[in-house]
Amino acid sequence: MNWSECLNEVGEMFKERAQSKGITLTVEDFDSDLIAYVDKLRIQEVIANLLSNAVNYTQNNGEIHVTVKVSEDKDWIETSVRDNGEGIP
Repeated sequence: MNWSECLNEVGEMFKERAQSKGITLTVEDFDSDLIAYVDKLRIQEVIANLLSNAVNYTQNNGEIHVTVKVSEDKDWIETSVRDNGEGIP
């Protein structure tokens, strides 16, 4: 599966909800040819859960960033969702 396409598809599902709260949702640009051999449905489910929580718990006019780091040998991909919501006590 193309990692960039996967993240952008999930991001699009949450853009409207984020915009309705004035939240800026950005998916960082990265190597668009990055391929991962994983279960696309499950990965999208995990990313969707992270984005759903971020949108729910980020205050109005907040920010959500999805970033990707890839190891030099491209053996692993680290994807993170960062927001400025209240967090877990």
